[in-house]
Amino acid sequence: MTSAVASLTSGREAGFRERIGRVEAEANAPGPNIGPHERLLWSNPSIALGSADISPKAEDFETAGEIGDRPVIAFSRTSVGIAHAKRPPIVSDGTVAVLHNPRYPYRRFRVDARGDQCEWVSIDAELLLGLNARLGRDPHRPFERSTVPLDRRAAALFRLVVRHLRDWTPPDSLLVEETLMEVLSGLGPEESEPPGPRASARHERFVHRVRELLSSRSEYPWSVASIAKVLETSAFHACRVFRSRTFCRLYHKWYGQFHRQIHHDHKQAGG
Repeated sequence: MTSAVASLTSGREAGFRERIGRVEAEANAPGPNIGPHERLLWSNPSIALGSADISPKAEDFETAGEIGDRPVIAFSRTSVGIAHAKRPPIVSDGTVAVLHNPRYPYRRFRVDARGDQCEWVSIDAELLLGLNARLGRDPHRPFERSTVPLDRRAAALFRLVVRHLRDWTPPDSLLVEETLMEVLSGLGPEESEPPGPRASARHERFVHRVRELLSSRSEYPWSVASIAKVLETSAFHACRVFRSRTFCRLYHKWYGQFHRQIHHDHKQAGG
């Protein structure tokens, strides 16, 4: 019996180390392509956040900003018209988020004298649909419509992230990622039921594993997606369960652990 338990434990540890290795390899993957009117504000292997400022006088105003291999969600600061192929045109004015499917053609038309000023999020399709199943099911073309309503809270959270990235160097990447995921998951109504006793026990074990992971490897620059991958769950589930059981975000746990490690290293060095 002891030999069987040791073998099972060894197999789990090997699988755990293998998943960490994959996460670290993905962290070195190349970032998204950025157009001439765009600026990358922040990125990790799963999500990128950028801004665009396209003058109404630009020769390529109608066609600039080609969508790449991942879905993109745009948050406008100025009013602009968007016409996706084979869909009715819409006006994005800050009260909606504009949904762009991968490689799906569109044209913009002038509404505001300032042109098109916006921020955009490019995100892995599987991750997006794991965060918000209301947006669609097909990762190749997740969006069945051109816009979704953007409520005041989601808009405010998004603007706070953008401001944080512009005001802080370096930014807190886990805070940025987790807040972006919260914004994206809130674009559609969330339907959930209170967990039963079995689910509660599973959630407690999950929170324990998160704490153990972050405590044992506090020096690693964790992202929500990498935490979820190591623990074999979705990023949305990781955020929701940790927040519901601890009343704080993953960011707060990692941030506190990281800075305690810095303090410890400083004392060891005789500071």
